[in-house]
Amino acid sequence: ASGETLWQTKAASGQNPDASSVMARSGMVLAAMEPSPIMPGIGNTQVVALNSTDGHELWRWTFPDGKTAYNWIGSFVDGPPSIVFSNAEGRPYRIRLCDGTMLWEGPTNVPSDKPWQSVSSEGGLVVGPNGVAYGTSNFM
Repeated sequence: ASGETLWQTKAASGQNPDASSVMARSGMVLAAMEPSPIMPGIGNTQVVALNSTDGHELWRWTFPDGKTAYNWIGSFVDGPPSIVFSNAEGRPYRIRLCDGTMLWEGPTNVPSDKPWQSVSSEGGLVVGPNGVAYGTSNFM
């Protein structure tokens, strides 16, 4: 690595400051982008995959139901190659790397009487050597 800029591109209208993580694998660079119109200054509504060679967009995935990511970071898994991560309410997702298709969406522990916009769970989601996804949440 020389430290020289190979490419740069504008992939969204912006990015909230909590989403400074970037991940790379299989010829792509992934990041959470596109600020939430519902929660200004907090969270991003999309995960974007860019080609690691030239920066062109490969796919874009939007969180369902207007949900957002907060302090987004994921974990790569195989079978099929994908990334797992959680949203601001601690709900986990698995997205296929080749095309951005959601493979599954897990449950959340946010109480049903709390609107999701009033909560924020920080933390990542990792997959252990046993294939189990482990996540953190601010909710019991």
